[in-house]
Amino acid sequence: MRIGVMVSETYEEVYGRRLGELGFDELYRMTKNTIEYLRELGIECYEFCVEDCGTLVRLIRVLDRLDVDSSCIQIHDTENSVRLAYRNPEIREKAVEELKAIIEAVSDNNIEIVTIHPPYFRPPFKNYEPSPHVEKSLEYSEAYREMILNLKKISSYAHKRSVVLGLENMNFFHIEGNKVMISAHFGRNSREILDILSKVNNASLKVTFDIGHANLTQEKPEGFYSKTAELVVNIHVNNNYGKRDNHYPLSRGIIDFKKVFTLIAEKGYKGSVIIERSCDNYITEDIAILKKYLLSMTGF
Repeated sequence: MRIGVMVSETYEEVYGRRLGELGFDELYRMTKNTIEYLRELGIECYEFCVEDCGTLVRLIRVLDRLDVDSSCIQIHDTENSVRLAYRNPEIREKAVEELKAIIEAVSDNNIEIVTIHPPYFRPPFKNYEPSPHVEKSLEYSEAYREMILNLKKISSYAHKRSVVLGLENMNFFHIEGNKVMISAHFGRNSREILDILSKVNNASLKVTFDIGHANLTQEKPEGFYSKTAELVVNIHVNNNYGKRDNHYPLSRGIIDFKKVFTLIAEKGYKGSVIIERSCDNYITEDIAILKKYLLSMTGF
């Protein structure tokens, strides 16, 4: 296993700008500063959230100039995969084409993994977690059909380009005050994730395991991982108190990371573990905690 950091989280938290808003020179400066800092901490694996292929191409130019090995880079789509079940067919089609362009750019630069989110649906229940995506999405049955159809398209393209897609598990609920709000995402537990992968039936579609999201389900992280371990190609780690997807430091929350990483080690996982938070005042502590668990579990 290797420890990585979600670098793009840092742009907005530390510099007050999103990756997609940055021109080449500004992106180069911010990325250089962040990666140099992380290298000093012993980190050489980096994940970036991108909104479109143009941003990705600009980022790849920066990383090439900084001499970052492509095997150390992972990409996370944030805007397109969630639109695969929108009511507007033109938006769905555009999302598919943008994802194909991202896959092509990744493939051309020998980057192996792209994490994607399952899309949303318009739920039949009222106590759903608010999101602008929900209001634009199809109702459940039709949304499900469109999701599977479009995931088949992008998975087929990824397979041709030797790229692996990691479908990220989502939280099932969050608690606001005393009210439980249900997520209107697909892929909210292991059963839903495995059902999607079974229906798409393409070897290029795997799983990105988000430990924080799994803590906001009834099965908890260990339950989710025990059922999906053989399919996991990327892991996101952060903490919460079982109420909201806070992306807290590893020391703040209720997740039993010793139990989770013992299971991960027992299942033989060898990939990246990405700290999905910015390079804030807790990042060195997060890295130290993660190294402690990985060392005790795997001899990392």
